Amino acid sequence: MSSPHAAPMEMMSAMEESIRKAAESGVFTWDCKHEEEVMLELYGLFLGGNNPMQAEECSQAGLHCNYFCRTCEVGRTKEYKESDEGYKRKHCTPAGTAEEIHTQFSSVLALCATEKIKKSVASSGVKDTITGYILETVIELGKKLRKWGAGVQAKPEAEVKAILEKQLEDLL
Repeated sequence: MSSPHAAPMEMMSAMEESIRKAAESGVFTWDCKHEEEVMLELYGLFLGGNNPMQAEECSQAGLHCNYFCRTCEVGRTKEYKESDEGYKRKHCTPAGTAEEIHTQFSSVLALCATEKIKKSVASSGVKDTITGYILETVIELGKKLRKWGAGVQAKPEAEVKAILEKQLEDLL
């Protein structure tokens, strides 16, 4: 399933909705072999794979980070990946992905948040497209609040953090 106009999350949402509706009521069709009406029961079957759309659906940054698999944490340097320890390392869980996303949310309140998020994505491989716009919104607001120039004074850091925490809470 692909489209030049719809984002992967939009396509997945439409597919999920279609499957859910069909699963609730079934799909009635004609069985030409037995010459009778039958009802098909649908369910989603998701298999592991390696493509950019699947990476996006799984909150993973793909091959543009040091960890190119979000579930087994395969990654780090080339030397490490080729070592016995690196080859055997497999322990990440969905809870670990969620924990990394929470860490990224904590990072947006600090100075240099853009760089901290980039480093987090590169080192962990976790990039959540669903919450990404929230992170970007809070980062941009932080930049505006901390900016100072001719006739404009930057807000104190404690006040900036309080405003950003409120904005983050409202967005979430």
